[in-house]
This record gives sequence, C-alpha cells and structure tokens, in this order.
Amino acid sequence: MQISGDLIKYTQGRDDGSSTSINVTEIGPFKSGVETFIAPNNGTEFPVLYLKESFHIDAILSQSNGQPVGDKCLNIYINPQENIRPISSINTNELDGMIEWFSGNSSQNPSLRGVETTGGMLEGFRVLRVAYEPTEDLSNYGGCGEDSSDTLNGSHMDIVVLVRSRADIQVYQSWSYVDENGLSGGELVVGEVVLSRDRLDLAIEFEKVSFQCQYYSYSEEWVTELVINSTTNEQGIARFEWEFEGRTCEGQPCPGVWRIIAHYPGSMFFATSQDNISFELQYKQPVKSDSNEVDAGSEDENWDTAMDIVEISALIISLISLLLYLVLRNKEKESDLDELAEKIVSKQKFIEETEITDTQSSGTTQNQEQFSTMETHDNDLKQDLEDAGKNVTIVQNITYNIQDSSIVGDMNTGINSDTE
Repeated sequence: MQISGDLIKYTQGRDDGSSTSINVTEIGPFKSGVETFIAPNNGTEFPVLYLKESFHIDAILSQSNGQPVGDKCLNIYINPQENIRPISSINTNELDGMIEWFSGNSSQNPSLRGVETTGGMLEGFRVLRVAYEPTEDLSNYGGCGEDSSDTLNGSHMDIVVLVRSRADIQVYQSWSYVDENGLSGGELVVGEVVLSRDRLDLAIEFEKVSFQCQYYSYSEEWVTELVINSTTNEQGIARFEWEFEGRTCEGQPCPGVWRIIAHYPGSMFFATSQDNISFELQYKQPVKSDSNEVDAGSEDENWDTAMDIVEISALIISLISLLLYLVLRNKEKESDLDELAEKIVSKQKFIEETEITDTQSSGTTQNQEQFSTMETHDNDLKQDLEDAGKNVTIVQNITYNIQDSSIVGDMNTGINSDTE
C-alpha cells in the first residue's frame, strides 16, 4: 500500500499559531507496548495499534514558551473527521503538564473501549487526535467541559496510526503421520490450516501462508528442503499438497523423519502469527496389502484352472482314442464271432453226418478213427473260443483302467455293454 501525503500531513498536524501546543510522545498497544510500521515507499514511520485491543497515549501540553500547562482537560479522538465525539478525556498533570492515558483503566476510560470497528472499519490507517479545546463543551459526550476563564488558546495534534489484527492459525486438516500411521515413499500428503482474526470470528482472506518441509538429517539437525506457499481463500483456508519422499532427502539417504511447519509471516494489516503449527511425518516400511494377496491368490487359482483344463483335455483326447480303438476292436470281434459261429455250425453238421455213418458202419476201427477226428475238431473249437475270450479280456482290462479315472464317470457301463 502506498502511503499518501495526506497521511504524512496528519502525522505532523498541530496548531502552530496557538499559544499552546500538544506533543504526543508515545502511542502503543496495551499499557506500555510500542510497535511501529515503516512505509516501504518513503520510510515514514507509523505507530501500530491492534483491533479490539487496549492502547495507551503519552502526551504533554505546553505553552508557546515551552512551559508545561497543568490541570487542563484534553479530549481524545479516533478519526475526528468522521467521529466528532471524543472516545475519552484526561487532565494533564499539575506539575509537568503530561498525560499517561490507558484505555484499559476504568477511571480514565469508563467504557474500557479500545480500538473498535467504528463505521464497519477493520484494519487500516486511522487518525488519533489529542486536543485541548477550552471553548467546547463536550461533557455530555464523555469529553471535556468548557473552560471560559482560561486565557490560553486551544491546540491539537493528530497522529496517523496503523491498526492491525492479530492472526490466529488453526489446523483444518492434519498432516500428522507417525508410528503405525507412517507413510511409505511416494504417498501424497495433504494439509490445511485456517487463518482468522484473533479478536473477531472473521476469516482472513488472500493472505500468504508458508509450509516448510524439513527432514531430520544424520547430523541430528532439521534441514529445510522445500517451502510451499499458499494463499488463503474466502474462508481463510490455506492448503498444500506434497509427495512424501521417505528416506530420500535432497537425493541423499536420510532417516525418513520429516516435519511440515505451517507459518504465517504476517503483512501490513495482520501481525505475524506467534504460534506455528508443526506435524511430524515418519517413514514406514510398506506392507503387502490385502488386495495384492487377493490378486496373487487369483493368479494361482487361474493357473490351477488352466492346468486342470490341460489335464482334462489330455484325458479327453486319450478317451477319444480309446473309444476309437474299442470301435475297431468291436468290429474285429464281430467278424471273429461270425467266423466262430460258422465253424460251430460246420462242426455240428459234421457230427450229424458222423452219427449217420456210425449207424451204417459196424467196424470198430472206423469208430476209433471217427472218434480221433471228432477229438481234433473239438480241440479246434476250444482254441477258437479261447481266442475270442482273449479279445473280451483285453477290452475288460482297458475298461477297468478307465474306471480308475475320476473324470470318466459312468462311461464304463456303455463300454461294458459294447464289450458284451
């Protein structure tokens, strides 16, 4: 903010042509505090007072020859151009003509009012006036009465003061991550603070808040690596986002202990916050999450399922091959049985013919020869039956082996029926 010439004029304002003069020697917060603000553009120095807080004024009333004037009533104003009524009054000391007025003293200021929000005005520059006004009667308004017996002229002095507000900073969203709540590298950290006026429930907007990211080094000291600046919004909230660096600090290994300090440096109209907010952040070894375990379990299940499919496919192919084999064998078996049946029929016919021959022949020698011939045919028939039985046994053995597999199920019934 540029300090105008009008403010400088009020800072120097007094009645130079009067037979009296007032010199304000000190203005400050509370009973004895002194603060000043120096204008950056021209170096002008302004006393500082705080909104809704008490303040004090020291001044002296003198004659034009320098002699102090004692036991005279002085009026005190704030922004006299707008507020024609004084906020208080006080008499000068009889010996040295000085005043030491304090707004928090009920005997000097019955209302105990300090710097108020008059006319809706909050922070900014105001004019404070101390005036000797013997011709004015302001006794009904908390000021001095008329002093018609006095031969001294009135006088006043204006001082421009800067009214500030003290700032209160509070946590809005914590960024504390310690012990079991620690962080692994790369996680996003978000924090928020709210800035408000200390004596009023009003947010402070458009003010800069700094967040200092510091790590604890192996040399056992805190080192600032990064400063994040944020501006408060209409609700007075300032926010930061930062990616936690874990055990890597400025590209070098470190213990993994960090802290972030929220600091309000103040401005022309707001005092620097005396209370910073600091939270620690600690590195924590990452733990395999449940979701990863579920994913790994799903991958295992998928692999097992795939292997089961491969095994089942192999068994199905084997089964198909076996069925093809059985079909071919069944065809061979049927042809063998037909051949066997033909042999049985032929042998039966042979026996019948032999019996007819026996009735016609009476020789013992012929019977023996016929018996030998029949025995040979019987042996051939038995051999054929045994060969057919072997084929059936082979099919049954294969069927029994298939029954041992859990996936064949009830297929043995169909195979056995085909075999029979």
